[in-house]
Amino acid sequence: MFKSALIFSLIPSLVSFTHPFFDKYQILSPNFNNKNSLATLGKIVSQIKTTKENNPKLLEVEGFVFELIGCKPGGYNVTNCELAVENKLEKRRLQIVVGKTRIIDDTGNELVASQASFGSKKGRYGIINDMSTNVPIKASVTFSGLIGENINLLDISCYSHGSGHFNAEFKKK
Repeated sequence: MFKSALIFSLIPSLVSFTHPFFDKYQILSPNFNNKNSLATLGKIVSQIKTTKENNPKLLEVEGFVFELIGCKPGGYNVTNCELAVENKLEKRRLQIVVGKTRIIDDTGNELVASQASFGSKKGRYGIINDMSTNVPIKASVTFSGLIGENINLLDISCYSHGSGHFNAEFKKK
């Protein structure tokens, strides 16, 4: 006990590592009220679940959670859509099939993806990445051409061994 107190008095920045702290939801912090901890934690978890269920930018398909970060014009005559993909099951591979991924705006204009990136991998056909459990990986899909501001459908074509081909479809409600 004396050694740890001495270390923490000499190095004040290490004190923060002794207390669990989640800044986004502040579930646990040095000031967390232990008397109501289970009730408070239950309320926070139910709020998080409700938010995910009502969030049109979150989609779970075949044990993968897709989060649409956004779509915007990028560079010369291209549209970029950014995503985060998280595997909720055991470690496995996921492929984004570029040529079958598409976007459609509210006037009926359709663009097919011309390239994509998935983590550190980039390609024009299919990008495969190994997905650990509960570790989100960033992905982006590039479409040649500009799409209108109101997107009716972003259809991400995927393949995973065991699940086969499936689509993550972000639809306008």
